[in-house]
Parts: sequence; structure tokens; C-alpha cells
Amino acid sequence: GQAFSIAVQPVSGLDQKAQAHLISIGDVTASFNADRRSGILLLSVMGGTIFLALVFMKLYIARAFKPLDEAMLVISEVAVGDLSKKLTVSGKGEMGRLTGSLNDMTDKLQQMIREMTGATQSLAESSRDLFSISDHILGNSKQNAAKSDTAAKVSEDMSETMEKIADATDQTTSNIQEIVTASEQMSNSIDQIAQN
Repeated sequence: GQAFSIAVQPVSGLDQKAQAHLISIGDVTASFNADRRSGILLLSVMGGTIFLALVFMKLYIARAFKPLDEAMLVISEVAVGDLSKKLTVSGKGEMGRLTGSLNDMTDKLQQMIREMTGATQSLAESSRDLFSISDHILGNSKQNAAKSDTAAKVSEDMSETMEKIADATDQTTSNIQEIVTASEQMSNSIDQIAQN
């Protein structure tokens, strides 16, 4: 298509009043097409610039958040018990400090688990030793109880024997006194016979 421009200009007389109007019509197709091409070119350049800005922004954000994504992955692994994961410390900014702190935390957790494992093993060994000592003491207690029972039986038997010996001694003492009394009577009888 073609484009035209219409311009209306008032023509004034000596009294400064509009006496007529001058109408001019011009073919502006070439300039319209040139403006249109300039507009399309400008829109294309702006669209391309916005597209490139979005691409660069996406790349920048991906690069900026990559350490954070890696940190989240390591935190997830540590949360399920895998303490072998480490982060590569890159830079001295916030992400560098964050990754350094996460690595320190993982190292400290590993050390705590090693210490707890050592303490658990030590406790298990001590428990086995205590069980062995307890078993030994129980065996000795049973032996001592058996020996005590035997000693009590022997003591009881000795007590009975001592009572029998005491009874026998009493009987013997009584018999000896009878013999002494009988001997004295005999001696008195012999003395009387001798005097007669």
C-alpha cells in the first residue's frame, strides 16, 4: 500500500484573518516504509537484546546458585548419614564461607562418630570383662558355699564328738572317783586289818 500525508495551512490576509486554506498532499510511502522498517528493526534489536539479557541472566543465576545447589545436595547426603561428601570451596564470599562451614561440620560429625564408636567398643569390652569377673566371682561363691557347707558339717560332727568325749570324760571322772573311793575304803580296810 501507499501512504499519504495531508497538511492544512491557513492563508491570512492583510488583516491577519484566515482567507483560505492551503491543502497539500504528499506521498510519504517511502518514508512510511522506512519508518516501518526502522520500527521493525528497533523492535527486533530490542527483542534480541532482551532475549540475550535473559539468557545471560539465566546463565549468571545458574552459575551463582550452582554452589548453593551443591551445598543442598551435600546437606541431603549428610542428613541420610553419608559423611564422606565434601564441597569444593570456591571464592572467599558468602558461598565460600558457607561451603567451608559445611565441610567443617561434616568433619566434626565424622570425628564425633569415630569417638562414639571407640567409646562403644570400649564399653563393650568393659562389659565383657565385667561379665567374666562376675562369672568368676559366682564360681568362687559357689565353691565357698560348698566349702562352708562342708565346714559346717565338720563343725557339727566335731561338736557331737566333743559332746560324746565330754560325756565319756564325765563318766571316766565318775568311775575314777568310785575307784579312788573304793581304794580309800580298801586302804582303810587294810589298815584296820593290819592294826588288828
